[in-house]
Amino acid sequence: MSKSLSLASLQKIVVKHIYADHNKSRSVQRVICHFVQQNAQGVMVNIGAGDTKIHPNMINLDLKAGPNVDIIASADNIPLLDNSVDLVVCQEMLEHVPEPLDVLLEIHRVLRKNGILYLQVPWTIGYHGCPQDFWRFSRDGISQIVLSAGFVVQELGVTVGPFTGFYRVAVEAFAILGSLLSERLYKPFKLSAALFLLPIKVFDLFSLNSKEAHRLAGGFFVVAMKES
Repeated sequence: MSKSLSLASLQKIVVKHIYADHNKSRSVQRVICHFVQQNAQGVMVNIGAGDTKIHPNMINLDLKAGPNVDIIASADNIPLLDNSVDLVVCQEMLEHVPEPLDVLLEIHRVLRKNGILYLQVPWTIGYHGCPQDFWRFSRDGISQIVLSAGFVVQELGVTVGPFTGFYRVAVEAFAILGSLLSERLYKPFKLSAALFLLPIKVFDLFSLNSKEAHRLAGGFFVVAMKES
């Protein structure tokens, strides 16, 4: 029992700090910190926040109860008034909803005029059901759906680069290979591959300078404004 618990603990650490550390990337931290500081005295909502607490004044909304969850609700039915929010943060959540445009329209409704949406989505990563995983968004795709919801795009960038995207897919591929031997080997193979293949991510220090980095980027972020 203790061995299985320690393995589970190790897996959580590796996932949070190595395998899926996109929320800690420089580009993500730069943008989020800027807009949180700018709106710290206003109403800020993190949709699909889980247990993450970006700022003490940030209201966390999630489907499930948790230590830092303030509102339990669906992202397409936010229990807040029209034009009542200054900043919405939505990280790695939109791929998990069946109708992403409905969620963006609901965010548009609750934001004040000139309110800001920070939206972060995956592109090149494997399936991760929480409990389901519906969508992937290219650079063109995320820009288009944000525009369709009535927003004006102010900034569109890469969260993590193409070698991180390649790393995520390679780790998943080796985990699938392990599962051919036994379904019980899927997670141990994935953990081992996540550690062994980690040096691949170093190449993003250079690849992000390429104009073609978006082709295999791990994901994208969008800063969008509600003009009316």
